[in-house]
Amino acid sequence: MSKEPRLRPARVLIGWLPPLEAGRFLAGLRPSEADRPEYQERAQHARTVAGARRPDFDVRGVVTEAPQAVHEHWAAITKTPIGRRLSERGRRPALVDLRRVVAVQPHVFTDTDLPELDPVDPAAMAAVTLAPPGPMEVETQFDPRRNLWIIHPPSSDFRIARAHRADVEEDGLAFGLEFRFGGSFLKIYRLGDRYLLRDGTHRAVALLARGIEVVPALVGEYAQGEEVHVPGGLPREAIFGRRPPLLPDYLDDAVSAAVELPATRRVILIEGLEVWLQD
Repeated sequence: MSKEPRLRPARVLIGWLPPLEAGRFLAGLRPSEADRPEYQERAQHARTVAGARRPDFDVRGVVTEAPQAVHEHWAAITKTPIGRRLSERGRRPALVDLRRVVAVQPHVFTDTDLPELDPVDPAAMAAVTLAPPGPMEVETQFDPRRNLWIIHPPSSDFRIARAHRADVEEDGLAFGLEFRFGGSFLKIYRLGDRYLLRDGTHRAVALLARGIEVVPALVGEYAQGEEVHVPGGLPREAIFGRRPPLLPDYLDDAVSAAVELPATRRVILIEGLEVWLQD
């Protein structure tokens, strides 16, 4: 008997999704139920509301100067490799009004755990929205029958950094991968007449749900002509159209919906596989 998946509470921007995709989310990602009349009626109403709204976004007042405490926090991060790379690319800390930022992901989980925060304490806020890199506990397993490493990343920001080859004693070679936790930053990038949320959707919506609207974040700009890739994101016409969803829309029942979605987790596999090929 198959095990029932663990479910997590989420919010879905059904007002900006195609009908069957919206129905699929309302059905808890069960495709066979996506076309149920009640789901399609709910999705149609949300699209009607979203499509009738007056466009209300621009770049004015979205980003303002960060206080000294935030700059000091970021200065410490710039001493790390990831901090230096981001600074060299023109990323900088600032205060961002989350209410005016365009959402790019169709759904957000709403069980994100945040510490108690004082909105007027910029250093405490920066510790959450600009979390510095550092050591992490990593759970691993090794299967000697398959020469297989199984790695359970402690965070979505734990990523492959580069490959390695090294001499081992006098008669051995080692091949492997280097992993790094590069920090976890709320990133807001400008593209023309709008700011897009690049990273940190779950935290941003959790902050808005607490009534915290202006927070420290890392800001930058997409280069002129740069292609913006949004894997698994909303349709491009929704993000770049005249009436894009803004972050508060995740919490608006008129254009979004509360659902339960299967929990997923990322696993990294590294296998030493020998294969014989014909010459």
